[in-house]
Order: sequence, then C-alpha cells, then structure tokens
Amino acid sequence: IYSAIHDDISNKSILNLDKNYTTIKNMYSSIKENPISSEVKLVDFEYIDSNTSVSYLSKVIFENNNPISLIIFKISINEINEIMTSNNKWFSKGYEKSGETYIVGDDCKLRNDSRFFKEDKKNYLKQIASNETSLEIIEKIKTYNTTILLQEIKHSICYDNGIKNTYFDYRGVEVLSVYSKIEVNGLKWTVLSEIDKDEALKTIKEIKAKLIIIMFVLFIILMLSTIVFSRNILKQLDLLEDSFESLANGDFTKKVKIYNYDEFGDLTQHFNKSVERLNTLNDAVKYYSKLSNIDNLTKLYNRRKIDEILDIEIQRYKRKPFDFSLIMFDIDFFKKINDNYGHSIGDYALVSLSKIIQNNTRSTDYVCRYGGEEFLIICVDTHLKEAVTLAEKLRKLIQEYSFDEFSKMTCSFGVTSMSKQDTKKDFLVRADKALYLAKDEGRNKVVSL
Repeated sequence: IYSAIHDDISNKSILNLDKNYTTIKNMYSSIKENPISSEVKLVDFEYIDSNTSVSYLSKVIFENNNPISLIIFKISINEINEIMTSNNKWFSKGYEKSGETYIVGDDCKLRNDSRFFKEDKKNYLKQIASNETSLEIIEKIKTYNTTILLQEIKHSICYDNGIKNTYFDYRGVEVLSVYSKIEVNGLKWTVLSEIDKDEALKTIKEIKAKLIIIMFVLFIILMLSTIVFSRNILKQLDLLEDSFESLANGDFTKKVKIYNYDEFGDLTQHFNKSVERLNTLNDAVKYYSKLSNIDNLTKLYNRRKIDEILDIEIQRYKRKPFDFSLIMFDIDFFKKINDNYGHSIGDYALVSLSKIIQNNTRSTDYVCRYGGEEFLIICVDTHLKEAVTLAEKLRKLIQEYSFDEFSKMTCSFGVTSMSKQDTKKDFLVRADKALYLAKDEGRNKVVSL
C-alpha cells in the first residue's frame, strides 16, 4: 500500500516509492489533474522487470472535500492466478478434465494462465502452433513461461460482442462457453468459463449407451421369464392388458386379480394402487370441474359455462337449423331489496328464485346466473312461442310466490330465437334488448323480439 500527502508529494517522492515508478507516476498525475474524482481507478496488468505481471488499484482519500492522500494497491498476477485456476485444482473444484475460467482483457489476451498450459505445456504449445498462433508469441510464452498478456482468444466477444454457446478456442477445440463482462472506470475485462464440448456431452452419451444396454438386458430377462413362467405370466399379462384398455377408455375402477405373488404380482399390485389413485384423482377433477362451472350461491351454471354451451349449440344450429330460443330476465328493483333488507336477504332472494326456475324448466333447458341479478335460460328445440309461454309461466310463479323475509318480488323477461344470419353476439344482444323493452314498458312483463 503506497500513501503520499497531497500537499507534500513531488515527482521525486513518487519515483522513490517503487521501481514501477512510471505506472505509479502516471496514476498520480491523472489524479492530480482531476482531484475531485473519488472513483477507484484500475490499471490493466503489464510486465515489470522481474517478468511478473502486476496491476494497480488507486483511491484518493479526502478530508473536508480536500484530497489529502493517494492509496495505491499493487496486485500480483499470482494472486489472480490462484483464484482463477482454483490453485491448479481444477478437477477437484468441479471443472472436470477440460473446464477452466479465465479473465480476458480488452485486447482479447489472457490475464491469467491457461489451464492447458499449466497441465501440459508441450502439447499446449504444439496445439496453438497448429492454430495460427505466431512463432513470435510462442517464443515469448516459452521465454516468460506464461500465457498472460500473450495468448489471444478467438471468442466472438472480441469481434462483434455476439453471444455464442459454442466456438473453436485458441487450441482449435470446440468448447461450450459462458461469460460476464466487468468494467471498472473505463477498464474492460471479461470473465470467461468454458469446457470442451465433447466432455460436456460425454455424460449424456454414456447415459444413452447405458440405457440401451439396460433395455437390452431387461428384454432378455423378460423373454427368459416368459419361457419359464409362460402360463401364469401370460394370464397375468392378459388381465393387465384388459385393465390398461379399460383405463385408456376412462374406466378408473377396474382392478386386476393377483394370482401369484412374484414380480408380476408386485407389478399388478402397484397397478391396482395406481388405478385407485387415478380414480380418486378423476373424482377430484370431476368435482372441481363442476365447481368451476357452477355459481357458488345459486348452484346454477355460471357465465363461463353458459358461454361454452351457447358456442356448442350455435355450431350445431349452423350445421342443421332447429328451433332454438333464449330467455333473459332479471329481478325488478333488486337494489331496493338489498338496501331495505340487507345483502343477506338479497342472497336469499336469488337462491329462492333459482329454485323456482330449476323446478319449472325442462331437463333439456340450461339455466344460468348470468351476472348479479340477471339470469339466462337456453331453450333447445324450443320455438319462440313456446319460449314466450315458458317465460310467462315463470313470471307468474315469481309474482305469486311469497318470500319469507319480504312479501313479493317480480321479474322482467326478454325472449328471442336464433336465426340463420345470427352470431352469438347478435343472439345475446337481441335478448338483452327485449329485456330492456320489458323494463321500459313498466317491468314484470315478457317481451319477445
């Protein structure tokens, strides 16, 4: 750590700090020119007389906004090498046989030694010589016994900033790579990790080969077992086949009788347990599917389900027209019921109304709570006049019904039937328009369009 008082420092005192005075002097000069800057400055690695690569970090110390000191840290490449090469313990650190991580400078040259140079210098030099690395660079690597600031990589980050998952490295070997860029006060470095593609994919290839062997062995065992225990096995397999077929057809209740408590008996037992779980799951799916289609309060179909039914019936109508009508109705002055009696009584009114409708419509009619106090009835195979008659019947029943919590309640009805040129929207809009006409004409009425 070098420290110098700003007021007393001179070029001479800088010269005496270290034999790398040129770098230190330049750092001090840049700080002196811009003393207000409090950023950490980082100088890239360069060689010194001892053939050791070093870097410097500097930081100005202020007191009352006045620079009083310059602290400089000298970083030996040996420290960086130990970190980036895991102290030459690549394999134990999970890099396998070819993985490595290294820093690349803005000039695309290494800032720590290559793993392959460290592990097998002779073959490394032979490989880079065959991959267009100049003799001059190779001689310098031999002389300095390092690849730092000498070996240039061939990654796309050096040319077009493109991201490549694979590329051919400076050895001419295809590798998988990932990288992250670092920038400190204008100095740009890149941390690059890579591993030979063949080694990375080797595990997958080995698994495939083992799976093929396992499948082959299992096939042989199965064939031998079939020969030895053919009668019982075939019987058990036939039963399993029948059950699988039932399972494929949606029957989750058919189990297989166990005749022998051998391997196939165990298999049958596991199959039966699976059938039980599937049956439970199927019941749950049906239950929650039903819940998703039902209005929680009235237990009628909800809007999502009725839209689905409308789509199906309209498609059927377009293929071959039939009598098809729609009844839309809502409660007259429902807000007054909520305001005068409370929302719990309003809910009671909705539930009571739903029961009246359900008890007085056909099983082929689809009844839905369309929203709030609005309801919808899809009448399949029903002429307009028949739908009007049904609506009038329901209107009178509701009008004459005595509710426990309040005296009377009425509803207004809009009725329409499907025509060939109608879309789903046309159908619904016309029913809604008929409903509003009923309201405009005094409510507690049936209007058809």
